[in-house]
Amino acid sequence: MPLLLCIFIGGISAPYFSLAPVMSVAGGIYLLFSGLEINLRQIGKESSVIGKLWIGGFVPPFLVGLILPYIFPHLFASPEGLDHHATAFIVGIALSVSAVPVVIKIIEEIGWRGTLRAQRVIFTAVLCDIAAWLLFFFVLPPEGHTSWLLTHWSLLMFFIGLALTAAWPALLGRISLFMKLNKWVIGSIFFIGIGQTLKLDMGINLAQIALIFVAATGSKLFGVWTAAKYLKFPREEAFALPLALNARGAMEVIMAKFALNAGVITSELFVSLVVMALGTSLIIKPILRWRQKRNFHT
Repeated sequence: MPLLLCIFIGGISAPYFSLAPVMSVAGGIYLLFSGLEINLRQIGKESSVIGKLWIGGFVPPFLVGLILPYIFPHLFASPEGLDHHATAFIVGIALSVSAVPVVIKIIEEIGWRGTLRAQRVIFTAVLCDIAAWLLFFFVLPPEGHTSWLLTHWSLLMFFIGLALTAAWPALLGRISLFMKLNKWVIGSIFFIGIGQTLKLDMGINLAQIALIFVAATGSKLFGVWTAAKYLKFPREEAFALPLALNARGAMEVIMAKFALNAGVITSELFVSLVVMALGTSLIIKPILRWRQKRNFHT
């Protein structure tokens, strides 16, 4: 089921039922089967390339997010009792994320599955996700540490999938039916659940939303594009990789919700981060589709 449709269904179904009890399990299963599709040997050969793409995809957005609250202090009020430096640190982390589940979903929808490009994008997103997850741990109050660590158990399932397919290369061919079930059912349950968590009626600051969206998108695109050009990738590859890694999606929403509940961001910043996560995830597929059609006709 397309990502946009899942989010829409989640939004309109939230008042009637909740997928919260099964969403985490669905996310874990989705990432487990996604991990099975990755060629670990190929990734080993690409480790240097992926490392450079990670630097481009993580460091520039983190630095841009870090300085925004100091340049525009009137747009980034800190919760009562929280140091402004902590707010800046959280914005930096939020801008540096590339959400693994959404990246995988987009790769499925645009037909990149199984390609080297897809594997580069997924593993770079995994590194961005892990780095952001670890950094966010240090800005939470001590009582929130254990809960935050447990939010990413599903990412562990991705690595279990990697290990399984490395140990039994023939496994993927024997579970093709389950792979289709994962794509069309399990994945849809997870993203509908994400759609149910999007509560945007808590206070909207349009200037903050616009600033965060432009800064997040611009810094991610510039950073990954610069890394791709440094690696002397073809023009089309240098165009596609930054767009795919610009998706924040589920990771951003989970982090923002956790930060709001922990009292380390304001409700306005929560809404801005969620809008940014949703926007960066939804604009990617149409742009890449347009680019593919353009290249086909030329």
